[in-house]
Amino acid sequence: MALLATGLTVAARAQALPDSVEIQNRRSGTVEDLRLSPDFESSWGYNRLRAAPLAPGASARIPTEDLRGGCYFDVKVRQKDGAEAEYWSLNLCSRPVIDLE
Repeated sequence: MALLATGLTVAARAQALPDSVEIQNRRSGTVEDLRLSPDFESSWGYNRLRAAPLAPGASARIPTEDLRGGCYFDVKVRQKDGAEAEYWSLNLCSRPVIDLE
């Protein structure tokens, strides 16, 4: 029974949202607005790149301490030129990296 409980604890820990996630801008333009939302929410939340736009090829870490809702998140980005993209149901617990392509 103790082995089973230990296995469950490890599995639960493996699915915890990390303290931060890495954003990698693989797009052709500078991303000036990035919003994260739990995949069941209807609101996008605030711009997490307010102070520092993300140039093509650049990466940044953003904190996740204010995020709730589990592991799956939707992401909405807007480039400086107005182009937008959305990324759906990203599991940030198993892979805490958001590739903007």
